[in-house]
Amino acid sequence: MICNRRILSIIYLFQVGTICPLAFLTAACGKPAKQNANAMPDYEIQWGTSGGFTGGGGGYTLHPDGRVESWEQIRAGSQRETKLIGNVSSDAILKIRRIIDEKELLRLEHNVAGNMTTSVVFRKDGKEHSISWPAEPGSAPPQIASLMKQLDAMITELK
Repeated sequence: MICNRRILSIIYLFQVGTICPLAFLTAACGKPAKQNANAMPDYEIQWGTSGGFTGGGGGYTLHPDGRVESWEQIRAGSQRETKLIGNVSSDAILKIRRIIDEKELLRLEHNVAGNMTTSVVFRKDGKEHSISWPAEPGSAPPQIASLMKQLDAMITELK
């Protein structure tokens, strides 16, 4: 099946004791269409680690306009506390978008929970796509390594 539309995806974390990410993929298929190099990504990226005894955790959200927030949740089901930590340039966002496109991360289906689970969530228009893995060294899918390195560098620069 060949589709000319770009994959639009998002993730939502559903927590019951430990984190259990659910992924919902859109009907779009095939490789993403070529992106305009000057276009800003139009989806939100959220990443972090949650689970354990309380189901709580923390992480970050990168909004399409460049705002970056940290988030923390004391336990599963509790309200998330968010804090704006800064803004990143469109160049930084485009670098992240290129990694996502090159590694075809919006097509990667990898959702494995652990006692503590690390997840990356892509959200747009009420749709979501997630990639998750146990928060243990070496358990992340290899395709995600360059994105996580870039996101970590972005957070380090903002702090």
